[in-house]
Amino acid sequence: MTLWCSGQLSFVTAVQCLTTTQLLPSLTSLTPGDTVLVDLDHPGELEVDQVIDGARRLECRVIAACHPENVQRVVQAVQRGAEHVILKPVRAGDLAPYTKVAAPARVADVHSWRAMYAKEIVGESRALVQALTMGMHASEVDCPILVTGESGTGKELFARALHRGSPRRAAPCIPVNCPAIPKELVESELFGHAKGAFTGAATARVGRFAAADSGTLFLDEIGEMDLNIQSKLLRVLQDYEITPVGESRSQKVNVRIIAATNRDLEAMSDQGTFREDLFYRLNVVQIHLPSLQERRDDIPGLVRYFLETVSEQRALPAPTLTPSVEDALLRFRWPGNVRQLRNVIERLVILHRGQRVELEHLPPSITREQAQPAQESTGPEPMLPAEGFDLRSALQRFEESMISKALSQTGGNRNQAAKILGLNRTTLVEKLRKLPQFVTGQD
Repeated sequence: MTLWCSGQLSFVTAVQCLTTTQLLPSLTSLTPGDTVLVDLDHPGELEVDQVIDGARRLECRVIAACHPENVQRVVQAVQRGAEHVILKPVRAGDLAPYTKVAAPARVADVHSWRAMYAKEIVGESRALVQALTMGMHASEVDCPILVTGESGTGKELFARALHRGSPRRAAPCIPVNCPAIPKELVESELFGHAKGAFTGAATARVGRFAAADSGTLFLDEIGEMDLNIQSKLLRVLQDYEITPVGESRSQKVNVRIIAATNRDLEAMSDQGTFREDLFYRLNVVQIHLPSLQERRDDIPGLVRYFLETVSEQRALPAPTLTPSVEDALLRFRWPGNVRQLRNVIERLVILHRGQRVELEHLPPSITREQAQPAQESTGPEPMLPAEGFDLRSALQRFEESMISKALSQTGGNRNQAAKILGLNRTTLVEKLRKLPQFVTGQD
């Protein structure tokens, strides 16, 4: 027999059942409030008990199903924490009382919200906490969300946290990697197709929209989507109706859209490479995930977190990092952001298990950057006044001066100015909003 773990407990979709062996390693993906249906007639009694214990530790509901004669197993399951027992044969109507999932509990602060829904997102920097705070508020409201940020900043991880913290958390969160789908197959992937709709369509296919019904559809790197598909996506977001390829009748879908991009969709819409009406439809709430350059203070904590989690996942002892290695990791630019940092730590765990990691053990890209001589100062070293110095004001004046020079040099073009300053355009725009003395020009 099978076990079925799902927050959206619908017996009609029992094809999504998991075997006991599959479910045990999947327990870590459960979140508080999920529901686990356990078949007590399964021959692996020990495995079933482990699933019940694991689900209860994660604050999940446990419902047990068995034949009427298996009374002893019912007693044991209730003692272990099963809340309800359903006698076989189980019909769809028997599960109806347990499929209604309450809205996620409201939390007092962003740290509690993260502990419940986004514990994999590590860091305490102001920029990251600001993004998490926006996510906490936006997740409660059923509206589209646009997540922006450089590649590797954790946009999909963040989107899944938004889904877990939303009233739709019991239904699936279906990801779509837009650039990974061939242009000619995007429509079929999103909306599905009928049997015989085109050459090779031997069977009907359910699209991602239908698969995400009642849940969340995550459109990753939506800036890479073809303009023709953008037009069809816009129509779906207006009416929430899809028409599978080869079908004549449309069907209603109830999904929440979370889109992500590492590109500037506003600038693309100005240039005609992204539909302006689609941008405004998606951009109800925009949340920017900071790069590691923008939150360097989080790097030591991320290093410790990845050392611990990767070592546990790989069942290998964690290596010891020397101070010079820690300093190199802190000072590196990390163009691949958190994803790149994790890959470096995983490499160190695999190659230097339980050993001492020296600077020469790091990837050449990192050590080369450390070997570059510091740029010589062109002027005398500034003196610190005896009466003290307002460093914050001085840094603010310096930043305003550099922004002003960059805008002047580019004729007010924010895209070019951001490149000169080594910033994302979104970051530059945020800074400009706080500096009303600047009048920005063209893009």
